[in-house]
Amino acid sequence: MIKKEDMDLISLEELSNKDHTESILKDLRQDYKFIGQIIPCLLKKSSCIHCFWFSHISLVNQAFTAFTYGLLWNIKSNLLSFFRSKITFKNSPVIIIQPEFKQMNYNKSVLVGIFDYKFGNIILMLANEIVNKLKGGA
Repeated sequence: MIKKEDMDLISLEELSNKDHTESILKDLRQDYKFIGQIIPCLLKKSSCIHCFWFSHISLVNQAFTAFTYGLLWNIKSNLLSFFRSKITFKNSPVIIIQPEFKQMNYNKSVLVGIFDYKFGNIILMLANEIVNKLKGGA
């Protein structure tokens, strides 16, 4: 874990010290690895009861608005397919993109969702990771 003295400003001498820098990087890698193990398990055990994503776009001219409209549909559909592989959706998500060709430079996006996480699963995952760390596992 990162120690308090590592959180202070690092002098140029300490930064040039290769061993010190490598130990800080090693600690950061271990912390991110721990978080990287928890998040996929948390997503696997979660579900989305309700998802509504509304976007209203308007740009400088109508051609840019139409191009952005298509690009936004592409981005939203890719994000939705990614999250469908990770999260169980109990109801179909509602996605709306509304272009505005008369009013210029008006952009708004609203994402509303009700996500269900079992608190017991979170406790068990964290306890399992703590036990693995105490045993000396990865």
